[in-house]
Amino acid sequence: MDQWLQNQGPSMSYEDWTKKLEEVHTDLGNPLPREIEWVACKGSKPHFRGYTCGVWVLAHAMAAEAYKQEANNATFNPVTEFLDPFYHFVVKFLSCEWCAKNFRKEAVSFKMKEVATREQLVMWLWRVHNFVNKRLSGYHSDDPKFPKRQFPPPVLCSQCYTPDGAFDEEEVLKFLIRYFSDIRQDSVQACRINYADLTL
Repeated sequence: MDQWLQNQGPSMSYEDWTKKLEEVHTDLGNPLPREIEWVACKGSKPHFRGYTCGVWVLAHAMAAEAYKQEANNATFNPVTEFLDPFYHFVVKFLSCEWCAKNFRKEAVSFKMKEVATREQLVMWLWRVHNFVNKRLSGYHSDDPKFPKRQFPPPVLCSQCYTPDGAFDEEEVLKFLIRYFSDIRQDSVQACRINYADLTL
């Protein structure tokens, strides 16, 4: 596959790419599912949540893991080792071009290049994700059964809120590390929350 990609030059057609993927998939005995059944990111209809939710969950889980794994690495650079690759993935591979353009803007406005610590990495993703949720709340892509809300909701982390209802960012950081370090597929159904029932 690598050799084939190198022979394609700087660009290729969608048809060539999908044809090659299908060929490789068949040659390998069809290891990938034809249809995706989301668990934690399953929307109320097939066009809700799914892939973009999965990208965010993956990013948060990877940031939580980087936070733990890089604790004793004084040379860890969250921008070059995490955020730049994530940024390039989103802007190049997210199927929603409008979303990718917005993410480019958010990377600048939220000063992605200034993230310098493990803590800032986790919190940067959280801030941007909450900003995106706020912007998209009520938009046509918002799942009415799982509307976009600020995360975490009080029902998941009451200590993440100050008495006046603002986020306590120290508590949010602790929560995010715990929450995204312990994602288990088999317990997701028991933990699903209908955000429409929450009063925030």
